[in-house]
Amino acid sequence: MLINKKFGFYFSVIFIFIILSYLFKFSNSENTLFLTKPVSLLLEFATNSTSTFTKEDGFYFQKFHIYIDKSCAGFHLWMNSFLIFSFLIISKINKNLWLFLSLFLSLIFSYSITIIINFFRIYSNLILKELNFQIMETYPNITHQAIGYTTTITFLILIYYFTNKILNKKIYEKLS
Repeated sequence: MLINKKFGFYFSVIFIFIILSYLFKFSNSENTLFLTKPVSLLLEFATNSTSTFTKEDGFYFQKFHIYIDKSCAGFHLWMNSFLIFSFLIISKINKNLWLFLSLFLSLIFSYSITIIINFFRIYSNLILKELNFQIMETYPNITHQAIGYTTTITFLILIYYFTNKILNKKIYEKLS
């Protein structure tokens, strides 16, 4: 019976995921400013550099010869974080009002986490590039992708682990 009650919430999360992913396919650098601009501002602050924005290319950092555009906006990380938070919350909470509120907050919280993780991913790539590792110069595209995937997967696992741990602790405390 509880599964039937929560089916609508699971369906809503999947529906949001599908719709936003579909819309993302048709977006450009200007449409993804809500993801790229905060990351660009953090990177400017952390590196004491500036960037310029163009609709075609996104944010360009002349100092590092890099672009932050739609392809590295972190959209998929945001959606996967949202799925993780939402599914864990749905599985742990039984009251509809709290579920609605929690799903909304998970969308916002996953967005905030995405900005931080995406900044960390790009910044760590710049640090490794600055250290002049031979592999970074020999295989720049492969190392760029490897750093991106490693960072993303690591943080998604950590998000799941700690969210699950926190939710289980809160539920255990309520039952005690």
